Amino acid sequence: EDVTINIGENAKIPECTVPGHSWGGIVHNHTVTWLASWKDPVTNDIKYIFLAPSSRFRGESDLLKYEMARKLKKYITSIRADYTRLLSSDDIDEAQMSTALWVIDRLALRVGNEKDAEEEADTVGCCTLRIEHIKLLPNNIIEFDFLGKDSIRYCNSVKIEPQVYKNFQRFTNNKKLNEKVFDRLTPTKLNKKLSSLMNGLTSKVFRTFNASFTLEKCLLRDEEMTKKLTLENEKIVIYNRANREVAILCNHQKTVSRNFVEQIGKLEEKIKEANKELFDIQKEVRELQSIIQTQIPRKIAFQNTIVGDNNEKKIEIIKITTTPEEAQKQLKTTIPKLARVKRKISVLASQRTTKDDVKTVSLGTSKLNYCDPRITVAWCKRHDVSLTRVFSKGVREKFPWAFMNDEVTENWRF
Repeated sequence: EDVTINIGENAKIPECTVPGHSWGGIVHNHTVTWLASWKDPVTNDIKYIFLAPSSRFRGESDLLKYEMARKLKKYITSIRADYTRLLSSDDIDEAQMSTALWVIDRLALRVGNEKDAEEEADTVGCCTLRIEHIKLLPNNIIEFDFLGKDSIRYCNSVKIEPQVYKNFQRFTNNKKLNEKVFDRLTPTKLNKKLSSLMNGLTSKVFRTFNASFTLEKCLLRDEEMTKKLTLENEKIVIYNRANREVAILCNHQKTVSRNFVEQIGKLEEKIKEANKELFDIQKEVRELQSIIQTQIPRKIAFQNTIVGDNNEKKIEIIKITTTPEEAQKQLKTTIPKLARVKRKISVLASQRTTKDDVKTVSLGTSKLNYCDPRITVAWCKRHDVSLTRVFSKGVREKFPWAFMNDEVTENWRF
């Protein structure tokens, strides 16, 4: 009786398997994707059952979402020309609509909906921005500071076009702090305008388009640099930096973990030890090469690892007289060791750089929900990077249409 089932009008109602009981309700809601819901008796929150991310239904929905964003690429020039032309309109409704479109397009803000402040957090979007959420600074700079979706703070100072700045001055003039910036605009009006520009266009399509476009633009920008890299870890750093720009655009933030400093400290200690090892090996290589060149035997210091009590490893330095023949043999094993240590340092340095780059941004959200995965698949194919280094098993299962698609070649473009 606590459970409501959401099915199609012509679908067979599933049997309630608990004897003497029946479903609390049967609904046919075409605007949501949950299959069943109930109220948690402890928290009073509504809980939902959804299809798995790897289900065919969810996969088709994701593909349609990204195809809609790709479709926007064909219309974006004319859409931007249209709202840019109306930015200077004397009609306040047209000016507010065009300015809001500029904000949604360029800053990737959500539309925003009315909320009951007594029941929910005071989260806002473009249409519900209040005077208290913005500050107009000199040189056409505007500062935004408000709570967005999931109560994530959006705090950003950005230089905007002069006409957009003038419009914000116009919309905020003689208003109180609790009044709306776009007081002539509602989410309904804005969504209706978006649909008139392109069938199916919403603010989320804009976010998906801008996120995917930004990721591909950044990866292509660094294409030549990536081609010169040989180690996969170094290429991943390039990819993560591109993804970071998307996360910043979409305001996908996170707090710095409490053990961040400790983690960085451990990585730096490992890098320090690896560099010391590299120095010693390089010194050994030089001495071996000198013996070979001069054909004069001499003593060389070698590191000898001793395993003591409790499996503790100790390193002792021993000096051994080495002949040119022995030096030749020793050099054959030392050179590969030198290459391994260099790779180790590169991997550690890449981990250190990535951890510092993404300490305040969440890369997972944009990768999972806003960036067309085919962009990443094509990039991985171009640069011989394993998909397992970029996508988890769960994500790969969610997007089979991207990962098992022969049409997504290395030359595929969003």
